[in-house]
Amino acid sequence: MKGFLVPKSFIKIVPGKLKRRSTVRLRLHVRFQHFSIKISKKSRTASESKREFLRDILEETSDDDPCGNESSASTQSQFQHAVFSPLGLNQMLNKGILVEKKEGLDPWTHQPKKGDYVTNLKLTDIGKTRSLEADEVLIKVKAVGICGSDVHYWTAGRGARFAVEEKMVLGHEGAGEIVEVGTKVDNVSVGDRVAFEPGFATQEDELTKNGRYNLSKVFFCATPPDDGCLCEYFVHKASCCYVMPHGMSYEVGAMIEPLSVGIHAAKRARVEPGQKVLITGAGPIGLVSAIAASARGAGEIVLTDVIDSRLELARSLGFKTVNVMSKTRDRILLELDHKFDAVMECTGRTECMQLAIYAAKPGSTVVLVGLAPRDKMYELPIMLASVQEIDIRGVFRYCNTWPAGITIAQKYQKEIEALISHRFTLDQFEEAFELALSGKCMKVMFSLE
Repeated sequence: MKGFLVPKSFIKIVPGKLKRRSTVRLRLHVRFQHFSIKISKKSRTASESKREFLRDILEETSDDDPCGNESSASTQSQFQHAVFSPLGLNQMLNKGILVEKKEGLDPWTHQPKKGDYVTNLKLTDIGKTRSLEADEVLIKVKAVGICGSDVHYWTAGRGARFAVEEKMVLGHEGAGEIVEVGTKVDNVSVGDRVAFEPGFATQEDELTKNGRYNLSKVFFCATPPDDGCLCEYFVHKASCCYVMPHGMSYEVGAMIEPLSVGIHAAKRARVEPGQKVLITGAGPIGLVSAIAASARGAGEIVLTDVIDSRLELARSLGFKTVNVMSKTRDRILLELDHKFDAVMECTGRTECMQLAIYAAKPGSTVVLVGLAPRDKMYELPIMLASVQEIDIRGVFRYCNTWPAGITIAQKYQKEIEALISHRFTLDQFEEAFELALSGKCMKVMFSLE
C-alpha cells in the first residue's frame, strides 16, 4: 500500500460483511482518473474500523501520488480532514429515511390506501454534503421518534397545509452528540449530548420579536420543503441545541419534542395548581399533555380514549381514565362526573372536540391540539361556548419550551420512558413505519447508536 496520497473527494467508505461478532470488515474505495483499487482490513470494533484503517493508509503514503504529481501539504491536509473530520465522513455517506413522491400522484386529490401511497419510503444515502455555517453544528444523531406527521407524509404525501413536492428526509423528534461546531458557536461544544428543537425562525418580524416565532415563517424539520433529522448526521443551528443533563438518555432527549407540544398546550390552556383537567385522547400527545399539566400542578387529570391498552398505561402513570367506546355524549359526561377548568383535545376527531366543549366549565378554556378536518369544524357547539364564555384556543407546535422541557423530562423521566413502546434500527424502517401506521403502539423510536 505504498505510494498513495488520497484527496478527500476520492474517498468513500463502504461497510463490509460481518465475519465474526467481534470483527468488522471495511473496504476503502479509492478512485482516480483511469483506475481504482480496493483495500480490506479488519479491526476490533465498528467505531475503530474507519479511523484505524484510514490512519494506517495515511501513515503509509509516500511523497509522490500515483499520477506522478508531487505531493503537497494542502493535499495531505485534505486527506486528513476526510479521514478524521466527522463532516468529512458525513460527506461520504449519510444514511437516512426519506419519502419520494410518486410520479403522477397529487397529494391533494389522491386518496391513499394500503399499497397505494403517495410517496415511496426509502432508506438511502441522503446526499447531504453541505459544510457548516458559522452558527451551525454537526450532530451525530442517536435517537429519533416517529411522529404522526411522518406517517402522513409517507401515506398521503401531505400534512395540514404542507405537501411533499419531490422528496424529503423524515423525522423531527431527535437527540444526538455534537461532533463539529461552526466558528461562531459558543453555547455547545464537541462531545456535548444535546436535545434539539427542530424549528427556527427565518425572518425577524413582529411575531418573532414577541417570542411567538412558531407563528412566523420558520424552518422546521420534515415539513416540506425542509428535510428532517432521521439520518446519521444532521446539520442544525447551534441555538436550537440544548445540553442534556447527566443520566438523561438520548431517547428521553428525543421525547422532549412531543413533550414540548404538551407544555405549550398546557400553557395555552392556562392550567393552574389544583385545577381539574380533561384530556381527550390517550396517545403519545395526550399523555405528554397530561405530564405537562401535572408539572404545572393540576389537581386531577382525566384522559379519555377507546383503546384499553392506552388507558391502562395512563392509569399506570397515575391518571384517571374513561373509555368512551360506543358511548353517547350524555353517558360520557355522566361518567366524567363533573366539568373541567381546562380541556385539551388531542385527537382531532369532531366528536371529541364537541365533548371537550360540553365538558368545560363556564369561563374555562378548551385547547385544540389535534388537527380536525376543516369541513367538520361547523359541527362544533360554538354558541354554547359563546354564551358560557368558554375560550377556544388553538395550538401550533410550540415556542420557547426546551429549557422547561428538559427540566420536566428530568423529573418525569420514568413516565416519559414508559411512552416508548417499540424500538428499531434504521435498517428496520419498513417494520417501524408499518407499526406506527397501524396505531398498535405508543411512541416508536429509532436508535442510531
